[in-house]
Amino acid sequence: MKANNLFKWVCLLCLLNVAEIIRAQNITGKVVDEQQSPVAFANVVLLKTDSTFVEGTLSREDGTFQLKERKGDCLLKVTSVGYQPQIIECDGRDVGIIILRGGIELDAITVTAQKKLVKNEVDRTTYDVQGDTDAKSSSVIEILRKVPFVTVDGQGNIKVNGSSNFKVYRNGRPSRNYTNNSKDVLSSIPADVVKNIEVITEPGAKYDGESADAILNIITNDKLSMDGVVGTAQGAYSASGQHYGSLFLTTQVRKFTLGGNYSVQRLSHDGTYHYGDEEYLYKTSGNVQRISDKGDNLGWLHNMELEASYEMNARNLFSLSFGGYSYDVDINYNKTTSLFSRNNTVIYSYAENLHDSYQRFFDFNGHIDYQHLTGREGEALTFSYLLSTTNTRQRADWVYSDMENMPVDYSAFDSRKKNNFAEHTFQFDWERPLSEHHQLSMGTKYIFRDNSSLSQFGYDNGTKNHTDFAHYTHIAAVYGEYRFTSGAWNARAGMRYEYSYIDAHYKDGSNPDFAKHLGDWIPSLGISYKVNDRNTLKLNYLSRIYRPGISYLNPAVEETPDEISNGNPSLKSAHPHNISLSYMLTLPKLTANVSLSSTLNNTGIGEYNYLMDDVRHTTYENNLKLRGYTINTYLRWRISSTTSLMLNNSVQHRKLYSHQLGLENERWHWTFYAQAEQQLPGKIKLSLATGRNESTLDNLYDYSKPTYFYMLTLSRSFLKEERLSVRLMGYCDSGNFSRYGQYCAHTINGDYTGERRWITHSRNLTLRVSYRFGSLKARVKKTNKTIENEDLIGRR
Repeated sequence: MKANNLFKWVCLLCLLNVAEIIRAQNITGKVVDEQQSPVAFANVVLLKTDSTFVEGTLSREDGTFQLKERKGDCLLKVTSVGYQPQIIECDGRDVGIIILRGGIELDAITVTAQKKLVKNEVDRTTYDVQGDTDAKSSSVIEILRKVPFVTVDGQGNIKVNGSSNFKVYRNGRPSRNYTNNSKDVLSSIPADVVKNIEVITEPGAKYDGESADAILNIITNDKLSMDGVVGTAQGAYSASGQHYGSLFLTTQVRKFTLGGNYSVQRLSHDGTYHYGDEEYLYKTSGNVQRISDKGDNLGWLHNMELEASYEMNARNLFSLSFGGYSYDVDINYNKTTSLFSRNNTVIYSYAENLHDSYQRFFDFNGHIDYQHLTGREGEALTFSYLLSTTNTRQRADWVYSDMENMPVDYSAFDSRKKNNFAEHTFQFDWERPLSEHHQLSMGTKYIFRDNSSLSQFGYDNGTKNHTDFAHYTHIAAVYGEYRFTSGAWNARAGMRYEYSYIDAHYKDGSNPDFAKHLGDWIPSLGISYKVNDRNTLKLNYLSRIYRPGISYLNPAVEETPDEISNGNPSLKSAHPHNISLSYMLTLPKLTANVSLSSTLNNTGIGEYNYLMDDVRHTTYENNLKLRGYTINTYLRWRISSTTSLMLNNSVQHRKLYSHQLGLENERWHWTFYAQAEQQLPGKIKLSLATGRNESTLDNLYDYSKPTYFYMLTLSRSFLKEERLSVRLMGYCDSGNFSRYGQYCAHTINGDYTGERRWITHSRNLTLRVSYRFGSLKARVKKTNKTIENEDLIGRR
């Protein structure tokens, strides 16, 4: 009995000791500003009552913190640059919300701490643009080079997770003009109006099943300071003759907030000029075709956006946005074509010139969103409508000359193309927290798409080809997604069902009409574990759908003496699958991320190239199978307060094959971007960068040789609050630093093999000037949910 009582007393003492330890480890709280926004990286210091230091930490991205106390009464001191310090008493319990109030002038303060720029979540990686000092004098596309999983080559072409098949959102909304023209649009946007860039590498069930490989979400800055008008004016001029300007404005009148921007860019001869030559061996006949061409594209690009919101009360918000992107480009192009026999005698040859030719494009997007917050904290209902249109007009008049043994009976032809795309989307989303650790999201969506194409070809021998094709798609979708959060664990599981009805009509009667009914289940799963404040692991699986767009479906036949091409209205959707594992390390001066992923697709849409009578034919088929493996690495090391290094690297192995055609294309790819930054005397920043570009395999026939590029940038900010920024960037993407760079692509499979080489300007010098003016306390508020369509390939 005594032994039993002694055992009970020992257990009780142990429990009391454990309880004391738990109590001592439980000093938690959250730091916010006067607008209740989290204050990240605030200094939180635990002191004894005599001000002796005990322990310290920094608040997290969401403002929360945790400290381990020893014993006894203590004080908690919270400080952050630009805020008044706060000192409170604590006794080991949760201290709740600590509000920091503004009041310290920043002019006399030199900030030397480096904010963590990369944040890892279960389905995305976020880059803090406002924390990057280069944002004051850079464009968005220049900042993208620093974002994990994103590569930008010397010509401004973007890849995400090693793929060119990605979508671009603005503030959580899909943007057709950003996606279709990402290179031009993102080059014209100053980075200082952007808050964060999210790389959503694993879109969950709430995103359309018919999706891209990844999503870039550009979140504009919403932390502004005073009533009035805020804006950024930017201009840039390059030695190649291309220049552009942009203006961004935001203002507020009571509960109504308005923001807008406009940018314009000029395309010059030096900036778009190219010269190329091609040579192909036709396997069956042994004949050799040689082609040379040159040309440029002159014109103007325009981009415009407008956002507005009206906060009716604390629970109801109405917002709308619309924008457009357009260009009008004159196309100048000359080409010579010759076909030689095995013994190098001329079979035929001719020259062709393009006259009175242009391409006009206009893309419009409009959103209307209404959000209602219920009485339950975190619960929101959102109703949305999206209108999206694309209008393309093309005119080309070809005239042949220097004809020898011309293989066709015409000497000129003209083509007129009109492609129209219209999409109407209605969506409802519901988010509801079930408890502290559980959250449920559900929604439904209806989409109506109207694709139409009118193609006319006229030849001087009297022949005319005319195709009037319309393609309608009805999509009904419902989804549910469950999220779990508890301590270091985060998980999500979702399921989406999509029903689609496809209806195709040939208004000219050239082909019989057809219709299809499809139903697809799309699962997604993700889990992340935060080992500690420095180490995070995450695992994700997702499945997507790729539906073909109008340019892939259009059966109109376009014919020249040596080429014939057309779309395929019988194409089916593709269903790729992806699984990924990533690890992230975060230290005070070092951030590293490693991601491994595998992709499988057995129903891919690919080009089908073949020869008939020594004429090259191109169409599309569901003949592509893919096996892909990718390793992405990201490293950012702040060596000192004035020196930093950054590396963005991607190694990829892709195997494309078709049992039907008996073809296989398999290669390794390696791309990287490396940058060193140094703060020089006189507040001048120096940046040296180099990188390697290599096109990813996207068909069964070709691959491209890699190229390297080099950049040197000097930047400086002037005036109070560094409102005026000047940036000078020198760039070269030829290995020998020559004025012109040569690029090469090889055709290795199919009925013919060969090589294409082309030359463009490789050196450039760009001066960019940016000025920020005004200040604003409000922001254009956005609903938590909105419409997200990110599916089509070959829309134009």
